[in-house]
Amino acid sequence: ALVDQPARVLMLGAGSSAALQAALTFPVNEVVCHEADRDLQKLLSEQVFPRCGYNPYQDERCRTLQQPAEWLLLPQTEQFDVIVAPSPSASLPNAAPV
Repeated sequence: ALVDQPARVLMLGAGSSAALQAALTFPVNEVVCHEADRDLQKLLSEQVFPRCGYNPYQDERCRTLQQPAEWLLLPQTEQFDVIVAPSPSASLPNAAPV
């Protein structure tokens, strides 16, 4: 079912951060970004965001999680209105298609 005014978004991976940044342009209460790759989060924080002039991780509505991907398979108590799974190939120009 569609939600008229989604309040909580779960982002399955940071990808290029484009989907995360797009989600934060909407009037949502929270975006939880699950990214297991610490190196990717570091790259985004240190290289990408400074060049973009905007760091979505500093937005008070953004919460990041660094758990192994298997964590997503465990029963969760949190509920989300929207779940987004950014394409890894869209964020990695030389990646093979999935």
